[in-house]
Amino acid sequence: MSGDSYARTRMPDLASTRTALRALFGLMIFLIMAGTPVSSVKTDMSDLSAIGLILVIFLLAMMYGRVRRMLPLEMICECWAIGLAASIMAIMLSYLAASFNQPMTDDLLKSFDHALGFDWASYARTVDASPFLVKWFFHAYASMAKQLLFIPVLLIIIKQAPRAYVMLASFLLLVLISCFIFIWMPAIGAFHSSGMLASELTSIRAAGVYNWVPQLLAVRSAETFEFDLARAGGIISMPSVHAGTALICAWAGWRIPVVKYVLVAWNLFMSASTIFVGSHYLVDILVGWAVGALAIYGVLRACRWHESQRDRTSDVEPPAASFEAKA
Repeated sequence: MSGDSYARTRMPDLASTRTALRALFGLMIFLIMAGTPVSSVKTDMSDLSAIGLILVIFLLAMMYGRVRRMLPLEMICECWAIGLAASIMAIMLSYLAASFNQPMTDDLLKSFDHALGFDWASYARTVDASPFLVKWFFHAYASMAKQLLFIPVLLIIIKQAPRAYVMLASFLLLVLISCFIFIWMPAIGAFHSSGMLASELTSIRAAGVYNWVPQLLAVRSAETFEFDLARAGGIISMPSVHAGTALICAWAGWRIPVVKYVLVAWNLFMSASTIFVGSHYLVDILVGWAVGALAIYGVLRACRWHESQRDRTSDVEPPAASFEAKA
């Protein structure tokens, strides 16, 4: 393999991937701090006190790992702290994006699905006819947070730490891109726009599952919207963050030998569940996959650029060799 080909296919080093994750995390913080004062969305920070306590515990454990030279513990706690905080900030950013109150695009998204030959109502009725499938769809849909929590741990344990950092950085970039798209392409989702009645679905309580729509409408119309984390939920329709995350998790898990095929199959299943449980159009899923792939590519390119710039100045951080990816 030529030097150029190797540079394109190898995993960036630990220092560059950690820098990428921290930079994107900092960007999320900046956008929330800059956007909240000029938007209709207001947040009572006391609502986040419990989350703050958990973050403090993670940070203390991270510092303990650094002082005791326990690099795996330090990295796991860093990934968990950033992952937890970023998940909360992702929801906050989606509400800020919705507050721009751009015209709804459900008719456009339905036309895309129609062009693809996909009928959401028929799909929903087929899924709803199987309580067993509905149950597992809900499990798959809810697994996103668990995967973001545990896949990085497994990667760090098997000495693929840079891949764990790329995974989380890609998730953050996915959220940022998705929120930007959502500003211009808000939608109430396939269930409400399909004209279906809640009584037509027997295996789920539709009013409870698709209860994020009132939140979306409220943040769009209110002069001042009080963000309440306890009631907040994912309100992004286009693109599907779940689908993008599924692709990122499948990519990251491909280096975990024992479970890589299971993770790929499970994340395909999670993507399918998102159409039903998340009230997504099929096009939301396809664009979510595309944005997820773009996020991975963008993070890898940025890390390699950072490496090249660092190497030119000979300001190289001593590598943690035992936790570097081999390829």
